Amino acid sequence: MTPASLLNSVIPSELDDSVFFYASSAGFDPANGWMLKIDPNDCLVSMDSDSSAMPSVEAIRNERNAILHGVGTSIQLVNRCLFSGGALVFINNQLLLLKRDAKAPYAPLKWTAPAGRSDRDPFTTSLKEMSEEVILFDRKTQSPVQIICSNYPNPTEIERVYSQTLRRKNMDENPANWIKIQATPAPNMAPNAYPVNVQFGSDSIDYAEGEQPLFYYFHDQINNTLEFLLVLYIDSRHTEHLDLAFYDGEYDRQVKLFSEAEIIALSDNELVETMVDFKKSLSAKQ
Repeated sequence: MTPASLLNSVIPSELDDSVFFYASSAGFDPANGWMLKIDPNDCLVSMDSDSSAMPSVEAIRNERNAILHGVGTSIQLVNRCLFSGGALVFINNQLLLLKRDAKAPYAPLKWTAPAGRSDRDPFTTSLKEMSEEVILFDRKTQSPVQIICSNYPNPTEIERVYSQTLRRKNMDENPANWIKIQATPAPNMAPNAYPVNVQFGSDSIDYAEGEQPLFYYFHDQINNTLEFLLVLYIDSRHTEHLDLAFYDGEYDRQVKLFSEAEIIALSDNELVETMVDFKKSLSAKQ
């Protein structure tokens, strides 16, 4: 098995959304991006605060991490930390966001990218969360539309997740009937986009030259969490023949495309913290 396969086999699918990974330490430097170190013998965290088998999400979230700043902008998180994955999906230069509902336990009624805690490696988690939370649909052909990444090594896994999402919404779950559109990395769309490397015990998750995914990162120091958002771009060549509609794959949240100017115009109170940070990076780029 590859290191990614080993990592992704640790948490069985029946424990999705209840058990997640944490990193024993993490480091960043601009030349190489992030490195997450995960101990195979001590890497799981539970949503259940009463769990005796493993630490809880709440316990690690409340820990204060020792942060060392090195040369330039290098960072080292000495102690264990949570990490999550999601996606910044740009369609024809517009960013896809969801509006959290009024009953959301965290940041209600604020705009967010599709994201969630990691129960797979960061690349898989990001595509999985996108496929669970967002449905694209072509109104012309009445067909679901799937975003695919040619550099993702296990596309059938994400296909399975998207099929389950469509089934929940009583939509066509057969991949043979979907329209598939290609997404490519787009570091120019998101300042501060870097690789996220993973060391799982003595093994490292590696990607072929030129195929390493890039992530926008936000370090939430208050909640001891690193959030990694996979940066994906879909240009008009793949969508000009479609009449796209966007739906929430989990609840009934609003899904909308925002131009860069519209994101900058939103107040901080309308955005989750990660997107506030992203908005600031866009403003600084101008």
